[in-house]
Amino acid sequence: MLKFVSYSLVAQVAAAALALVSGAVVNHSLGPSGRGDYAELIAWVLILSTVLGWSFNNVVYHFANRQLYELPRPLLAGTAVVVWLASTAILAAVILLAFTFAPAIASQNLRESAGLVVLLSSLMLGVGLLDPLLKVAQRFRALAVASVVVGAASLVAIGILAGLNLLTVSRLLLVTGAGQLVLAGAYVVALSRNEEQWLPPKVEWKTVRQILLSGLQVHAATVSGLLYVRVDQIFVYQLAGAQETGVYAVAVAVAMQLLMLPNVVAQVLSSRLVEAGVGEDAEISLRTTRLTLFSIGLGLLVLVVLAGPIIAVYAGPGYADAVPLLRLLTVGILFFSIPHLLSPYWLKQGRFVLASTTAVGLLALNLGLNVLWIPAHGATGAAWATDATYGVGMVISLVVFALLSRRNPLAIFTLPAEDRVFVWRLLRTGSRVQRVMP
Repeated sequence: MLKFVSYSLVAQVAAAALALVSGAVVNHSLGPSGRGDYAELIAWVLILSTVLGWSFNNVVYHFANRQLYELPRPLLAGTAVVVWLASTAILAAVILLAFTFAPAIASQNLRESAGLVVLLSSLMLGVGLLDPLLKVAQRFRALAVASVVVGAASLVAIGILAGLNLLTVSRLLLVTGAGQLVLAGAYVVALSRNEEQWLPPKVEWKTVRQILLSGLQVHAATVSGLLYVRVDQIFVYQLAGAQETGVYAVAVAVAMQLLMLPNVVAQVLSSRLVEAGVGEDAEISLRTTRLTLFSIGLGLLVLVVLAGPIIAVYAGPGYADAVPLLRLLTVGILFFSIPHLLSPYWLKQGRFVLASTTAVGLLALNLGLNVLWIPAHGATGAAWATDATYGVGMVISLVVFALLSRRNPLAIFTLPAEDRVFVWRLLRTGSRVQRVMP
């Protein structure tokens, strides 16, 4: 597991560094107002691609478990193809009908860029469907190389456009779409060269129906989780304007970098728990969460202290109001990392309906707090709503883990002797310990 975490973490650190540099170029070139327009469109792209993914990327790990199912890998690939084709058609039809019969539901910014939003949503959906297949195949190195190469190419393209004073929101969306297209092609090539056969994809409608029905059970959790991360930017755009949205989007972009570590660990943990026995899976989840949480805490401390210089370099003097927002959001990031790390255990247990019910409740809380606080407090109100939602989510995740595993989840806040020794050695020498995570 450590090897796969290392591949993914190094790749995501490199990709995040490239994305931060690209973001800095975008922030300086577009200014807060243009950055706000881009933030609204990207929020819609992420929401649409997630809604129409039907949570395939979550439940596929369950169906890839050979202890429960004997599904040939081409059937998993075929289901991904069916989901992508059907969802792209649904997306285009819904956008066309909505803008034809109810154009007032969208902002002018969204209406003017509707075609690009549909195209980019479809491409991101395809990449999101292929990504878990490569993780199941344990092609983490291929994922790492592809993401870094595409990130570097995107940075070069954005830099050239900015240098020529040609960078606009539309061209930025096109560059992002081109990167997603290349990434999807690289993923298909990696699957075709895997030792275990995945391609050509095969469609068995019984399998498609079974996977989609399971996905629907957890889909409310998937969509709700994304909405209470992204919908606040749409609220801020509608209620406070593009300028404030741009400032808030910068603060969110920097804060979210700290979720990179729990994101990587949770992805690898999902595939690791597939093979773990009863009881062992809970212990693995606890220790993994504990060690990851310690690292996140150190990162948050650095971010709070250096928030001012970080925003100045990343965005420029026009975004000074993002500094207090960033410090506010670090609290929520700490809270959010805990359910993020414990969620693979829920999914391994097949608790899809429970996850969905919890996420819908948190979404309702977040929407209510956004409506209550943003009109009066703008982006600061959105940050408050985010922190409060993540705090409640953390408490719920700890309680549910305790009920499911019969383990004490508060153990994640303590470092046993063996973990203290590991952390001390890591801090002193950076030496590799053979067994970091079970």
